[in-house]
Parts: sequence; C-alpha cells; structure tokens
Amino acid sequence: MALVWRLMYRFGFTPWEEVGEPGLNQIEWLLAREDPARGKALDVGCGRGAHSVRLAQHGWRVTGVDFVPRAIKQARGRAGNMDAEFVVGDVTRMSAVVGDGFRFLLDVGCFHLLDDEQKAEYAREAALVSEPDAVLLLFAFESGTKRPLPPGIAQERIEEIFGGWKLTDVEEAALPPRLQDASARWYRLQRAGG
Repeated sequence: MALVWRLMYRFGFTPWEEVGEPGLNQIEWLLAREDPARGKALDVGCGRGAHSVRLAQHGWRVTGVDFVPRAIKQARGRAGNMDAEFVVGDVTRMSAVVGDGFRFLLDVGCFHLLDDEQKAEYAREAALVSEPDAVLLLFAFESGTKRPLPPGIAQERIEEIFGGWKLTDVEEAALPPRLQDASARWYRLQRAGG
C-alpha cells in the first residue's frame, strides 16, 4: 500500500486534498475553535502540508508527519519560513520521530485508512505524543462507505479505540460535490488529564 501512496504523490494525483470551499470553510472554523496559545500541534498524515500551514497561520508551532518523502519535501516548500517542521515517519510509530508535548493533533483522513491493528497502534502513539487534556480533531468517513473511498469507521469504534480520550463533539463533514453520496464526520476527542 505504501507504494501506491508514493506513486500517487509522484504523479500529483491527490484528490483527497481537494476538499472544496465548504470543506475549507469548515476546517477554518474548526481550527479557530482551538487555542493556539496552548503550544505545539501535530498534523498526522500531513501529506503536502496544506493543513499544517493553516495551523501555523492560526499560531500553532506545527510538526507534520507523513510516510511519503515526496509529500514531506513538498510540505517543507509550501511552509517556507513558517513555524512548521516536517518529518518522514510512520504514524503507528510517530513518537520515535516527532517527540512529545503536543496539545493539538489534527488528522484529516489518515486514521480511517489504517487496518485494525494499525488503528490501535496509532491510538497508543497519539497518547504518547500528546499532553494531558490534548485535543485530537479527526476526520473520518462513516462506516459502510463504498469503495473506492476508505471503508470508514463507526463512532462507537473510534470511542473504543481511543479509550483514554473523551469524545466531546461530532460534526457532519462538508464534502465536495464529487463525494455527494459519501458521509463523513469530524470527531473532536480530548485526552483524559493525567
């Protein structure tokens, strides 16, 4: 599967980055609700860094992680001299490359692509890299989504996998017209204080 992603970035075929104006407006609104004074943000599965740049523009100190080197190179170019760094790494082992101390984690479509074992590893890693009371804002297609889209995941399953986090908000995602038959949600989870 890693080869597929590398090829898609190599040929510039990245339809998941085309969220359309309603989607961009929604992301801006969701990010504006969070407090960048809290410090460090992690863009999980950052791709070419569009959302990392948005986070930096909102005042976060951003780290983006993705396993596709070409995407990371493009993210670095896109960010220029903003307060953002980008690292190549596997999100199921991200603590080894990003460190810890993150107050906000953003995932715009990475988690729902993982298999069950990888999802559990991702959740463990999210807890390792985040501070107590950190927020994870997660975009995921709902379960039953038809191919070629990711199969999706049910809210109950997200709550089960992220057992040390509390689901604080769920919002229907604004999708581009080409995905009018799909359904996705934004999940806001907060890590239990410790």
